[in-house]
Amino acid sequence: MRDTNGRSRRTPGAILLAALAVLLASACGGCGTIRDEFRSPAYVLSFFEVAGRNIPPEQRTATVTGPDGAPLHILANPFLTAREIIAVQVVRKSKDDPEIKALQFCMDRQSRTNWMLIGQYLKSCSFAVIVDNTLCVKVCQDGEATFPQEGIIEIPGPWDPDVAECLTSNAAFNYKKHQD
Repeated sequence: MRDTNGRSRRTPGAILLAALAVLLASACGGCGTIRDEFRSPAYVLSFFEVAGRNIPPEQRTATVTGPDGAPLHILANPFLTAREIIAVQVVRKSKDDPEIKALQFCMDRQSRTNWMLIGQYLKSCSFAVIVDNTLCVKVCQDGEATFPQEGIIEIPGPWDPDVAECLTSNAAFNYKKHQD
């Protein structure tokens, strides 16, 4: 709008809108981009025990599609989730080798304590790595997972390179988002 002298005059609505934008930018300045504030977690990991033959009838189970396309029965409650995994790292045989040897899942401090309690049990059972509660990307048989150092689970391949890349790029964000 212009006043009678031809100068630009701001309306109260424009000033209020500018103040709101500055306030929103300063509130989100220390916590990542504004886009991250409204972004949903993606490629969310969960680890589920594979249901054995002798499970009690009251034990809740779920069925997902296994990596081979066959139905896979898992116990309904995960023992490790994205809210406990700080990072996912790709392990290769050599730097130049495109094949993924394994993925390492790094746990937070609380999960390390829990893992010490249940780790011995899980070394002797099969479990599934589930992404977004639907896609089973890996089934670990008895003793297949290794623990190279405290707080890290290493699960050997084969891993789909695209899924591995998405897991590594989203793990830290998913962890942070679940902590809020």
